[in-house]
Order: sequence, then structure tokens, then C-alpha cells
Amino acid sequence: MRQERAVHTRHRLVRAAAGEFARNGGAGTSLGRVCAAAEATMGALTFHFPTKQQLTDAVRKQGLDTTRAAARAAVRPGPRLQSVIDITHTAALLLQDNVVVRAANRLCQEGPDGRQEWYAAWLGIVRTLAEQAAKGGELNARTQPRQVVLLAACFVAGIETSAAAVAIGRGSTESSRRQLVQLWQTAIPSVAAAELCQALSPDSSVHGAGGGRCAADGHTPVT
Repeated sequence: MRQERAVHTRHRLVRAAAGEFARNGGAGTSLGRVCAAAEATMGALTFHFPTKQQLTDAVRKQGLDTTRAAARAAVRPGPRLQSVIDITHTAALLLQDNVVVRAANRLCQEGPDGRQEWYAAWLGIVRTLAEQAAKGGELNARTQPRQVVLLAACFVAGIETSAAAVAIGRGSTESSRRQLVQLWQTAIPSVAAAELCQALSPDSSVHGAGGGRCAADGHTPVT
């Protein structure tokens, strides 16, 4: 029971810290507010995380691990380009709905490498998929794998910026999913081989319907 309580307290502290980091950044977050949000004492906080840096590292690591796991889970049998599309939807949805991921992204932006660490958590998988897509003839003659990676990164960064603009009342309230659908509707004919375009769905929530995904094709799994 004592161990279960300790695990539960640690989880509450990480979640509470993530909410503070996502709103206020690392420098703007006080440990007192974290304790209040977690309904925990300062003693409990320092028992689990003796320093603020250790708490920051725990939130960042959990957010990055969650992002990598979700990106890997989005890779399924079928065209590699479809999995690229699905991963961008996954990344955008995580930023929208998962406070720990949102906090990790902000903490990465504040770090020495800027936002690269969070993007690297899923873009490495996209890079492998894009290279597999090129070898499998899924890209048209004008498109290189690095361009697919850049496109995916730009789309998610654009959705992230749009969401931030909405939060301060300066942007459209159109959902991230719908914005990504529209972006991919434009991009698919520009990057995919002509014979594959009809098999790709710009919307990850419906890609299994109506033959939108091909059957398992023997591609090497992405890990």
C-alpha cells in the first residue's frame, strides 16, 4: 500500500508539474504551485524530486517517451506514406490533448537545442518511413525522402503555431485534425506516385474505410 501511494503521488506531481510547465515554462513555474496543484506537500515533492531540474527532466522524459510510443503505434501495414500522415495527426493530437507532451515540447523549446528534441522523437520514425516509401516507389520522381520529413515537420509546427494563436484569440478555431486534413489533401498529389494517390487518406481517423489503406505489404517494421 505504501508503495502504491508513493507511485500515485509521483504521478500526481508529474501531472501537476506538466500543467505548470506547459502554461508558464520552466523558469516561470514555482514548486509551490506544483504542490498546490498536486495536493501534495513540499516534503513529498522533494522526496520524489530533490531538485527542480529532476522534476523537469522527469516531465520531459515522460512526454518524449509518450510521443515516441504513440508515433510507433501509428505505423501500420500499408503504404509508408499513410503512416507518415497518421504520425502527423498523432503528434498534433498529443500536443492538443496530452499536457505532459505539451509540457515536454515547451521544455524542449527552452533547452539549448530549441524544439528539436521533441520533434526528433517522432521525425526519426518519419524519416525511416519516407526512405522506405522512396524504395517502394510510393514517391513521385520530383520528391525526395528529406522533403517528406520536412513537410511533416512543417505541418505539425504550423498546427502548433495555429493552436497557440487560437489560445490568445488571434487565430481560427478550426480543429487541428481538419487543418491537417486540408494540408495533406493539397500535399498528397504533390509528393505521392500517381497510382498511390487514391489509396491515401489525408484523414487518419478514416484511413481504414473504403479501401483507403493497402493490405500488408511486407515492409520492414519501424522501431
